[in-house]
This record gives sequence, structure tokens and C-alpha cells, in this order.
Amino acid sequence: MTNRGQAKILDFGLAKVSLKPENVALSAATIESEEHLTRSGSALGTVAYMSPQQVRGKELDARTDLFSFGAVLYEMCTGTLPFRGDTSGVIFKAILDGTPTSAVRLNPDLPAELERIINKALEKDQNLRYQHASEIRTDLQRLKRDTESGHRAITAPQRVNLWWRSKAAISGIAAGIIAVLVIAAIVYYSSNTSKGGDIDSIAVLPLVTNSSDQNAQFLSDGITDSLIDSLSQIPHLRVMSRSSVFHYKGREIDPEAVGRELKVKAVLTGRLMQHGDNLFVSTELVNTSDNSHIWGGDYNRKVSDILSLQEELAHMISGRLRITLSSGQKQKLARQITSNPEAYQLYVKGRYYADKWTGEGWNKAIEFFRQAIDKDPSYASAYAGMAESYTMLGFNQYLPPNEAFPNAMAAAKRGSIWMMVWLKHTPRWVSFPS
Repeated sequence: MTNRGQAKILDFGLAKVSLKPENVALSAATIESEEHLTRSGSALGTVAYMSPQQVRGKELDARTDLFSFGAVLYEMCTGTLPFRGDTSGVIFKAILDGTPTSAVRLNPDLPAELERIINKALEKDQNLRYQHASEIRTDLQRLKRDTESGHRAITAPQRVNLWWRSKAAISGIAAGIIAVLVIAAIVYYSSNTSKGGDIDSIAVLPLVTNSSDQNAQFLSDGITDSLIDSLSQIPHLRVMSRSSVFHYKGREIDPEAVGRELKVKAVLTGRLMQHGDNLFVSTELVNTSDNSHIWGGDYNRKVSDILSLQEELAHMISGRLRITLSSGQKQKLARQITSNPEAYQLYVKGRYYADKWTGEGWNKAIEFFRQAIDKDPSYASAYAGMAESYTMLGFNQYLPPNEAFPNAMAAAKRGSIWMMVWLKHTPRWVSFPS
């Protein structure tokens, strides 16, 4: 940038090592070191800005330039390169397999929509990347307009059955069907008396995912649910309910504002990306009193390791909140309601469809919950989800009451039995009357 605020282009693209700097205007990134100079051969380009297709020496089209543009945009917004290393080999490895640190973590003032644009430009799969420069231009123009006007577009909630909305009190009846699960948990958790830490309340916000893969959305919501359930077991820690935090899904988040609205002292935000069988999860714990960073972590795991990842996250968060747990409470925090990854993934798909609050959604949810139970017959949460879905089908007249409610009650009873079995095998079991 010149002193007059003009942008000056110093590098028009490919340059060969044989060209002398005095004869061609190379960018600072190009002449910084011989190691990272533009290379000739099958992979042409400045190493740190290459697309995965360039690194592999594949046939290229305009989409490779859009990836390089994403790298430049990331650098402009954060002051650092998305893919770094001491040698070209290390950088190549990062481009092919690595996930850049969240741009918002490096620059908290960055709009969430701009980070989404960057991430889409840096998508490793060129079919999921921006396909044309005009698409990026349109998104940037929209962001500029929304930023200048202060407008933030929020996706309208899906329409639901108006009969149900006019009779919200029925939700109490639905909750009553699985009340034994809630009562058991409340009685058990209230029996713990160890003192909490400095932060005694938290909201776990839905993990953000920019992937077009619906399975990533399932897992994102599932991890959020699991962390809420796990952290709720910590004594003297108030954890906001799922219905409270999913209100923020798809919205630009200001942790300090969320803290005021929900009256919590900490907010956990995060992002999930899935590439094949690999999961990349980035999380940040923020103090809502001043938006200060408490803790953050980046995790690269296989999808099959999702349950152990959730356990690790729960332990890390409790430690950063300076909450002291007894050995029994640590065991309880680590214990999952299911240890079957396949059953868990089917369950989170069921939850996803149940949350659509439509007849089609509840029917799909029941099918996924049933498949989860087939994988793990003792999965109490899947029974509870099935009970809830049958209840809503009955109340909204998608199923005859004499069919829906008996099925709901049967699922709730079996779920309550397995929940009490699960609690019995966790530390400090509380006896319940038969």
C-alpha cells in the first residue's frame, strides 16, 4: 500500500528462478528465500500459495487460482500465511493435509462471513471450492453491503405446524413422558457437593461447519449436544440447555453479548470440518466479562474417534474453568451413554431430523433412533429421542393418538430402565425406589 492508500501489484504470477530480481518485479514472498521461490517443472507456483492440485502436479483450471486467492486473503486478514513451514516439503504437507488456524482466532475483529469466504476458497476439494471468481466477488460485495448497513441476514426458521405453536403447553406433557430420565439425572447430580471454580456458568454454542457434507452437520450438532450433557454432570456448574444455545445457530456470535443474554460467565465456540474420515475441530473458551481468551484447542481425529474426542474436550474445558473434580467425578465425566461410534452417529442424525419439527422430520428421526438402538440396545438417549418423536407425531396429528402415544410410552420406559442402569455403573450411584 502506498502512502496515498493505493494498492500496488508487485507480482503478476509465475516467475522462474533464472530471472534476476533486477530484471523482474518479484513479490517479497517470492524473493524472500531461494527455498520458496517459484519452481519450474510439473508444479509451478510460489510454494506457500499453491493449491493442493498444484502440489500434486495435477491438471489445473481457474479453481487453483481461487485457492491461491484464498491464501492471500487469509494473509491479508491475519498477517500470517495459512500454510507455513521451514521447508517446501513441510509446506506441501500442510497444504495437502493441514487445516489453517481459524482466522477469527487470529483476528477477533474479522466478520464471520469473511472467514466463511476464506474457508470456502481454501477448500482442498476443488469441487467444493468456489468455482468462479465472480462467486467470490458477489459474496464480498454482499459482505461489504451488510457490514456498511449493519445488517446481518439471519436464516428464517422453518415453518412448523401452527396447531402445535398455539398449544405450547403441550410440551410439558411431552416432557412428562420421559420425566423419569430427567428426575434421575437431577437427583444424581444434586448429590455431588464438591466446590466449583471461578466460572460457574457456561453456554456451549453450536459448532460451526462450512462443509456441504450433511454428515458434518450431524456430527457438529452431536458434539455440541454431547458437551452440554457431559458438562452438565460437573457439580456447581450451570450449563445452558440445548434449546437456549441452538437459538444462536447460524448467527454471527459476540461472546460478550451472548453472556449478557444467557447470564453466563463463559462461552464455548467452535468450528468443525470433515474431509473423508478425518475430523478437524477448533474450539475456543471465552470469558464473557471482557471477551478475553481462556483456552483454545485444535484437534485432528478420525470420525471413529469422535467419542474419545468429546471426552477429551470435556476434561480440557473443566480444567480451564479451574473446577476441581474428585476421581469419581472424573470417571463419571468420562463415561459415555454409548461406547458404540456407529450408534452415536445414527443418534445424532436422528436428533438433527427431530429438530426440524415436521412430520417428515420426526418419522426420519424415529428410523435413525431405531437403527441406533439396533447397534446398541442399551442406548438410553436413543429411546428418549424415539419417545419424543412419537409424542410430537401424536400431538400434531401426524399419527393417530392410539398409535403414537403407546409407542412413545414404551420407548420412554425402556429408556428410563437403561438410564438407571447407566447411572448405577457410574460413581456415587443414588438409589431410586422401585
